[in-house]
Amino acid sequence: MKDINGIPTREHGGSVFGFKSMAVYIPQRDIYLVGFSNCDCNSPTQLVKDMAN
Repeated sequence: MKDINGIPTREHGGSVFGFKSMAVYIPQRDIYLVGFSNCDCNSPTQLVKDMAN
């Protein structure tokens, strides 16, 4: 549980065998963003957080 600009969010990321993911849910706006990468070298975390912002 975190927040973006004072709006509460639920965030979760993970990785397994060369794949990475990041998800941000904004309950107040009913928006769910998910990013996936099929390379350990590129994490979608910052991109998904920027999109949520």
